[in-house]
Amino acid sequence: MINDGLIKHFREGDHNGGDSASEKRYHFKSVGVFMGSSIGDDPIYLQEAERLAELIGRDRMRMVYGGGSAGLMGKVSEAVLKFGGSLLGVLTHAFVEKNQGYIQRTHKNAKEVIVDGIEVRKWRMITESDAFFVLPGGLGTLDELLEAGVEQYQRPYQGKMTVSKPIIVLNINGIYDPMKEQLDQMVEHGFAKPIVKDLYHFVNSADEAYEYLKSLQGQKRLGLSKLANVNGDTEFAHSHPDLHPAPYYSNDA
Repeated sequence: MINDGLIKHFREGDHNGGDSASEKRYHFKSVGVFMGSSIGDDPIYLQEAERLAELIGRDRMRMVYGGGSAGLMGKVSEAVLKFGGSLLGVLTHAFVEKNQGYIQRTHKNAKEVIVDGIEVRKWRMITESDAFFVLPGGLGTLDELLEAGVEQYQRPYQGKMTVSKPIIVLNINGIYDPMKEQLDQMVEHGFAKPIVKDLYHFVNSADEAYEYLKSLQGQKRLGLSKLANVNGDTEFAHSHPDLHPAPYYSNDA
């Protein structure tokens, strides 16, 4: 987990994500995209990934990603630039030094930051993003999507929980069906509250994913306690009365 020094570093650092406590409505300028460094065994994975990249680019949004140039990461980042968007790639020193497939981007709308270690890399990606899209991927992608959910559900800041930055999972070809089942199992057997299932919104295509994101634009942010009340989880809501509708780790929370 991230220590207090790193929290302070990123609260004061150079990032453009929606982390101002004065923003009480969803306002998406920067989206994190978690995805694989392979393209998978079915052309539909690349097709949907590139369609998502086109939608992000045409909206002139910034994509925050793992900085790689292989697989979906490489194809999606190229397409975002092609259609007018911008990039922030977050890499580790170890990746840059050891990965022979790494190619530094020189495009004027592509920025890269190199950090110390995978935990800092994930933390930077999360804090730089206003929302998240999850494309098919491997263990790294799974780690990132779980970390984004855990940070929003469990980590308090100055004694307060935080609202959800939307996590939109592209369940292409049903690749994330087992994850949905796992969440159901954890809730059913009493190891997680029902609210955890609301941290992730599953869709079947890039168009559906982007339509959902746009439907939230300008809407009032909901704290987890309010979401819990909506979904009938009154025990969670009553035990967390200090939840507030503000982005997590905001400077003036």
